[in-house]
Amino acid sequence: MDAYTQPCSRKTRVRVPLGAKLVIIISSFLVFSLGAISVLVSILVSADVRISAEDHNFTLNRRVASGVETFFGTVLSNTRTFLDLGSASDGRDEALFFEKNPYIAAVLSESPEQAGRVSAFINPGFTFAGGTSPSGGVFLEASETALERAAGGETFVLNGGSRFSVPLLIMFFPWADSGGAVVFLDGEKPFQDFRSKNSETLSFLVNESGDVLVYPEPGHGTDNQANQGLVKTALERGDRNFQTVYTDKGIEYLGAYQRLSGTGTVLVTRIPAAAVLRGTRTVVRRNAFVSAAVLALSILFISLFSRTISRPIKALAAASSAMEDGNYRFSLRYRSRDEIGLLTSTFIGMGHGLENFEKFTNKTIVRLARQGALTRTGTARTVAIAFILIRDFGVLSGRFTASGLVTFVNAFLSRIVPCITCTGGIVDKFLTQDGVVVMALWGETGEDGGSPRQHALACVRSALMARAVICNWNAERAAYYLRKKGTGKGFSPVKMGCGINIGEAIAGQIGSEERMEYTVIGDTVNLAARMEGPNDLFDTDILITEHTRKILGASLVTEEMGSLELKGKEKPLRVFSVVNMEDRGEAEKIIADLDSLRRTDALINRRCAGPLGPGTMADVRKTWRLYADTAILSRKGGRGRG
Repeated sequence: MDAYTQPCSRKTRVRVPLGAKLVIIISSFLVFSLGAISVLVSILVSADVRISAEDHNFTLNRRVASGVETFFGTVLSNTRTFLDLGSASDGRDEALFFEKNPYIAAVLSESPEQAGRVSAFINPGFTFAGGTSPSGGVFLEASETALERAAGGETFVLNGGSRFSVPLLIMFFPWADSGGAVVFLDGEKPFQDFRSKNSETLSFLVNESGDVLVYPEPGHGTDNQANQGLVKTALERGDRNFQTVYTDKGIEYLGAYQRLSGTGTVLVTRIPAAAVLRGTRTVVRRNAFVSAAVLALSILFISLFSRTISRPIKALAAASSAMEDGNYRFSLRYRSRDEIGLLTSTFIGMGHGLENFEKFTNKTIVRLARQGALTRTGTARTVAIAFILIRDFGVLSGRFTASGLVTFVNAFLSRIVPCITCTGGIVDKFLTQDGVVVMALWGETGEDGGSPRQHALACVRSALMARAVICNWNAERAAYYLRKKGTGKGFSPVKMGCGINIGEAIAGQIGSEERMEYTVIGDTVNLAARMEGPNDLFDTDILITEHTRKILGASLVTEEMGSLELKGKEKPLRVFSVVNMEDRGEAEKIIADLDSLRRTDALINRRCAGPLGPGTMADVRKTWRLYADTAILSRKGGRGRG
């Protein structure tokens, strides 16, 4: 039901407490928090899987390393036996040796009896690419330093792939008393078990310099890994075995290495952490999808449910913002019977009360009071003050009934007040002791930051607009008489009287704790009030003080009406009648503001004020008569309503 048609009742009961709604929401949140707990459990399971994978990787590394170590040991043992048989007698069978050791491509040995003499034994079943041979002079010259190291007692392995263009390992080892030997090994077939059943697990062999010896993937035959990942750690640490988690090129790996005894080589085994956790992550992902689906349904439910709370609160917030701006015509509806519904109903009632209250005072003052910007202490301000009334009100009021008189006064005020507010003025009060008087102020609150001259100009613009509005109203009333009665008999035009002054006054809250109003007091106010009366004497409609004319300078077209002796003043006071606005910019503002008002005619507006308006007080009086004479209007054709 619309809130404007259903007032708040103090007996309204809360059927569904807001606390109960919150309990439901929190309970739902706790239920779905269990989904988060299940995700945490999955994470912990992933940690266990990771530990198991690390152990498996380490075990695999040791197993493969043990096999390679055994292989190298067998090769060294068989080769030394072959060489020993040859040096002891002529019983060495070269063909039988290569038949039993098909992975050995060649054997070179330095003769201990003749220094520098090297014997070469080539496996006829192994083909060296490009017709090259380990017994060639180029290889022997390049390997002189390595042979010296081997003769000195070192055993080490080099990658021969770059030299012979085939997968080949070259093992240097000491033989005899002061000689060295070299055995060439097939770098592919003996190491088939490097390829794990898990295609993502990788084992490769490097030597003491970090050169790759055996790598299950092509393209790495000559790589040096001394500065990469786990190889660097193995070469720096020097321990026999180790396992760790490391990152290489942005990829996290579980890694382990084993140092092979006697050959200076290291076997490295690694597997991407993502591969280890892939299965677990698949389960976690499925759980997450299920949890997300349930959570989405829960969020949908909570969202639908929470609208019963969020929408009214948002509407209240918007209404509160509108109320701060002085707009009380907000649209609120309340259907629920909880605390929010009660609050909405109360808020609507408060808005109606403030709206009605604001009609009895000034909107600007209400806003300042609402913001706490008004104080009980007075403040001296320079203000422009205008008193506007209906001249000869006593004669006019005798021709109306009680209700007709109220309608007439309200019609006058509804036309005058917009002239004040559109120029930035404030309607301070309506006075009724001498008829109907409107007291208006410019610069009272000090909010606009304008200068005294700007306030005075705005005040005079408002008065000139009021002149045009009254002429429009007289033309409208006269036309109404002509249409209704067929004659202008009994029609009395409305005459406006306005007094204007500018000066210093005291602005503040006047009254008691029970009743107060914000207004201005002082001699400046009294003088503005006295300026209105002489309009009857001079047959004028807008009078200003000499001080006001000095402030506005050449901005106005004025005529001096003479001097007045006022009670409390030592010297006679010069009084000026306002004819028009001389300043073209201000004159155009008047016309623009008049055209924006309802119930005004563009032609009448321009005859009363603005660039095409009167130039003398005689022109002003002629304009009054033009739009107050029913005989003239009957010939021109009437307009408007009474």
